[in-house]
Amino acid sequence: MTDKKTTRKLITCDICGVDAAREVRRSKVLGKGSKMIVVENIPFISCRNCGQTYITRDAMLAVDEIRTHSQTKTVAKELAYAKIA
Repeated sequence: MTDKKTTRKLITCDICGVDAAREVRRSKVLGKGSKMIVVENIPFISCRNCGQTYITRDAMLAVDEIRTHSQTKTVAKELAYAKIA
């Protein structure tokens, strides 16, 4: 069986220009209070050479679409929430 992490294609980093970046998927919390939403599976580019992690234009447009149309693009779920004083 092949490990997915070792077979992913390296991407040229837009920051340093070296072929040392990979796509990673992360969740982000947007907004706060009653307007807070969690967007899962956002593709980011993470570079092993320069250490930078950034989001592509297409991914940012998709996140903006979700944020702008959150009433129709999201599903309400229960979420455990904690705050450190």
